Amino acid sequence: MSTEEAKRRRQTLLWPVHLVSLALLVIAKFLRADPSGLGTHQQLGLPPCGFWQWTQLPCPACGMTTAFAAMADGQFEAAVRAQPLGVMFFLLTALFCASSALALAQKWSLSQWLRRVRLDFWCLLLPPVLLLSWALRIGLARG
Repeated sequence: MSTEEAKRRRQTLLWPVHLVSLALLVIAKFLRADPSGLGTHQQLGLPPCGFWQWTQLPCPACGMTTAFAAMADGQFEAAVRAQPLGVMFFLLTALFCASSALALAQKWSLSQWLRRVRLDFWCLLLPPVLLLSWALRIGLARG
């Protein structure tokens, strides 16, 4: 395999990143954010949250789809109320979509793109932010 062919192959690995992030943003735009802050995912044919039904408390992901749909409609306050972490994920998804498009245009490899978007940083930040967001959601549900 030539060097140029190997480079093209490494670059093709960026397409799934771009297409998945773009698809998430497009799907979010077509959803209607449920005013209750929960249940928007059911528009995708998914069942109600089992954790919520069992405990009457939100699971760590409760409100995520609602936050995405609200952000896609420019409803920042509603998105934060639904799921603060969802706002961060929406913004990261938009960043990944735009930066992967740039990377494809610039012919970067997947590893070059990963270094530039600092995916390692975001992965380290995720667990504590997820726990904080979940605690906030539980506090709001009880309060």
